[in-house]
Amino acid sequence: MKTLILAGGYGTRLYPTTLNIPKALLDIGKRKLIDFILAKCFECGIKDISVITNDRFYSMLVEWRNSSKEYSSIEIINDKTSSPENRLGAVGDLELFLDHVSKDEDILVIGSDNIFDWRLDEFIKFSLEKKSPVVGLYDLENIQDAGRFGVVEIDGKNKVTNLEEKPGVPKTSLIATCIYYFPAKSFGLIKKYLAEKNDRDTSGMYIKWLSGKTDVYGYIFRGLWLDIGHKNSLEKAVMIFGKDL
Repeated sequence: MKTLILAGGYGTRLYPTTLNIPKALLDIGKRKLIDFILAKCFECGIKDISVITNDRFYSMLVEWRNSSKEYSSIEIINDKTSSPENRLGAVGDLELFLDHVSKDEDILVIGSDNIFDWRLDEFIKFSLEKKSPVVGLYDLENIQDAGRFGVVEIDGKNKVTNLEEKPGVPKTSLIATCIYYFPAKSFGLIKKYLAEKNDRDTSGMYIKWLSGKTDVYGYIFRGLWLDIGHKNSLEKAVMIFGKDL
């Protein structure tokens, strides 16, 4: 199984902080945001890791990778885009990554703006048992707060029955994190989705579409999680995760 860390965005919601630095390299205490994600991968024995970024930040991520022997095997992929206007989007970058994956190799996808304290072992085990696409879920335990994210409904077997992006009236407090598992057999559906000219930027829109084509399951994570999308969430992450561990 190969692992992809999505870092191709331009962080426009955090401007001017992210005008000249990707969110993945923002400081959370003494470590970079992406360092926390990699620590979670390494503790589960995940080593085959790629990071996809854009042309604006490619050299910065290569320099970051080269600064540590621990990261020397990480592949940095340039999606060749140069601005928010011509970005490929999360699904577009995922399609590009398929050129780096063998046809029988499953993939784990993690957004570089996630920060969390849970292990990934059980998510991977659950995904391998289902042998279907799986989305990592998190219960905000507050329906009003859920409206800022992709809100997910699941049935008694954890099968995704609906996903709404930023609904005005959320139906649950379960939201989709940017953590996904895609088995090799589902890769053709990524290409089909994009061929139909669907939204390339929002991974949640792909999951909504995908759940209408095949079984998609949700795995509920427990612990601390933040989406670094705004200044207040970045400040909160520094406060919670930025301690010298």
